[in-house]
Amino acid sequence: MARLNVNPTRMEMARLRNKLRIAIRGHKLLKDKSDEMTQQFLALIKQNRELRINLETQLASALRDFLAAQVSMTEAAAAAAIKTIFRPKIIASTTGIMGLLVPKLEYLMETSVPVPSHPNVNMQKCLRALFALLPDLINLAAIQKTCDCLAADIEKNRRRINALEYIMIPDTRETIKYIKMKLGENERQNIARLMKLEFKSEN
Repeated sequence: MARLNVNPTRMEMARLRNKLRIAIRGHKLLKDKSDEMTQQFLALIKQNRELRINLETQLASALRDFLAAQVSMTEAAAAAAIKTIFRPKIIASTTGIMGLLVPKLEYLMETSVPVPSHPNVNMQKCLRALFALLPDLINLAAIQKTCDCLAADIEKNRRRINALEYIMIPDTRETIKYIKMKLGENERQNIARLMKLEFKSEN
């Protein structure tokens, strides 16, 4: 703890007491916010992991189909097969989590867009799998970015909480204690001075 460099006056002590009260309330609010954000972060991390494992399994299967198709195709034909004029429509916006803005991605599924097809059976399976996985991939991207934003904000809140808990609040309390002691000392000196004056006047 370190005492603040302030004048030991009653006005300063009142200001510091008000500052301490606000700091304690702010510390509690930040801790509550941090706890709630941590719970939501853990839930999103679990959702992220489950979705990622599922997607990795299906993408691995699609990749196997692609490699199997490549055996009977030239490199140029395989590259041409995975090219498509299809451009997915994604609405990007933001939503709030405990005052923090996080991305929200919405995939607009178009019923008029044909499912990819190809003469090669393995290539067709690969293209259809990738086409079907697109919504989940977009969802995973949004969840991953939300997790990143939450992690950064939780860390920032943790630094603020630590600064209040271990620096500002103890230092303010120590300074208030010092001012009270100094004011008490001044009051005793004034009483002693008045007693001396009274004693001299009586003599």
